[in-house]
Amino acid sequence: MSKHLLNMPFVKKGWEKEGVTAKEFIDNIATNKYYGKNIDLAGGVLISMVWSVFISTFFLVKKAFQLAYEINSFHFFLLMIPAYLICYFYVFRKNIYLKHFEFYEKWSKHIKRRNIIITFLSILFSVALFAFSILFEF
Repeated sequence: MSKHLLNMPFVKKGWEKEGVTAKEFIDNIATNKYYGKNIDLAGGVLISMVWSVFISTFFLVKKAFQLAYEINSFHFFLLMIPAYLICYFYVFRKNIYLKHFEFYEKWSKHIKRRNIIITFLSILFSVALFAFSILFEF
């Protein structure tokens, strides 16, 4: 968040009224483990990845079995429902992901770096799978 934004009178009154510093105010907005924007972003990325794997699989199965089935926008929406439900039940319900934060904080830098690379590669794989399936679809 911009330093200038934090010094605007109405913003400054807000965080001073709560009795916190500017850094704590930013942490509450961005990095709070319960409702921070980073959690929202990570949830969106996770749901999008699962959804893209579903769509890609749908396209590849359709092409592999040469199904004469027309795909429209309803199918894209319909496959978003199981993607959301899977993410909700395995990650977000009862804040299951919070249990893992303590576990992740104990990792060494080497393990963190390795897992960041694995995560990046899995995101890259799901995007590539989606692009590959689209190429075969048309």
